[in-house]
Amino acid sequence: MGPLIVFLAALSIFPLVFALLASFTDFKLGSSQPWRWVGFDNYVSLVSNPEIVATFGRTMTILVVALPVQLILGYLIAKVFYQIRSVPGAGLIRTLYLIPVMLPEIVVGLLFGYMLNSRIGIVNYFLGALGLPRVDWFGDPSIALFTIILMIVWQWTPLATIIIYGGLLGIPGEIREAGQIDGAGRLRQIFSLEIPLLRKVLGLVVLLVGIQLIGTFAIIYITTQGGPGSATTVLSYEIYRQAFVFFNTGFGSALSILTLIVVTVLSQLLVRAVFKEEK
Repeated sequence: MGPLIVFLAALSIFPLVFALLASFTDFKLGSSQPWRWVGFDNYVSLVSNPEIVATFGRTMTILVVALPVQLILGYLIAKVFYQIRSVPGAGLIRTLYLIPVMLPEIVVGLLFGYMLNSRIGIVNYFLGALGLPRVDWFGDPSIALFTIILMIVWQWTPLATIIIYGGLLGIPGEIREAGQIDGAGRLRQIFSLEIPLLRKVLGLVVLLVGIQLIGTFAIIYITTQGGPGSATTVLSYEIYRQAFVFFNTGFGSALSILTLIVVTVLSQLLVRAVFKEEK
């Protein structure tokens, strides 16, 4: 067990330490030139680069749009599952509903890439059959990012749903009955009873889904590769471009460390706000 723990720790710690050290150098992948220490130059370049700032904005757009949609849809669908939990076949329905989560993001990207293809996609075929104009889902800069958000919501809403469904199952029946006896209507039960009791569950959903949203990569790589232009270039994809396309590995490492800091700070703020013990 000891050697295994050491191996797993090294597997986790070494890339982080390597990226941290590289972020303070001008290291270029594949170059025979020795690393040159540049201090905080890479970080200064990051925060003063308008394109990197725009990339951060697009990442936050995905977060602030997709996260509330997944929370709301996840809660509503979880409520439906809760209401039909005793119906024969309900377990099979929940299992089928979870299929998108079990699919690799590459598969999801390929699936939607074919469905939303501007020329041969089935979605545009039906739009044309209805007399509606075809849509260039991935080629129009004004909607490409929201197409990516649509794909993300389709794949990851089931995760939010199943976690919230577990939380609903954990609410004692006596509390629900007490609310009904007090004459609480459905809306009051939701906002005064269920949501306060689901606070930590919803916090867990925000944490898990939020981290996944900030790290979105494979779907973009398969469908748009950050385009058109830079309309769908987000932090994770920009890290890949800088480190493995332009070979600016030091700069890409600095961007990855900065992204890690942002995720860590946001996660800690959420944990402190949601999971703090009541006094």
